[in-house]
Amino acid sequence: MLCIFTIVFSYLSDFYGRKRIIASVYSVWFIMAFLFFYLLQTKDAMLIYLGFGAATLLTAAYGPIGSFIPEQFNSDVRYSGVSVSVQIASIVAGGTGPMVSTMLNAAYGIWAVSIYIIVIAVISVGAVLILPETYKADVD
Repeated sequence: MLCIFTIVFSYLSDFYGRKRIIASVYSVWFIMAFLFFYLLQTKDAMLIYLGFGAATLLTAAYGPIGSFIPEQFNSDVRYSGVSVSVQIASIVAGGTGPMVSTMLNAAYGIWAVSIYIIVIAVISVGAVLILPETYKADVD
């Protein structure tokens, strides 16, 4: 499913804009942050599969991001700009995310993790919205 969503949403970003698609996908996390954990706690196999299926849909921003990030940099520094920004984001958010989520769950419960996800989604949407739209721009 992820492959299909990546292709479809990449295609859509060529017509509707990368920012619109990425911000829309991240905005859905505001709802899914609570719904996903609720579905997991039901212990009903079908509802759990539904939750994971919906979470897979929320990875639809991967395709447009693959174009959006490189388009933010001039061609003379594009490779370095993408590499540095993606690696720093992976270290800061990807490296600490599981640890922070585990600590929040242990201290306050699973709903604190949902709030953490919403905070990350707000930061992500804000970051996307302040960057320029690039889908119709000449990147040379």
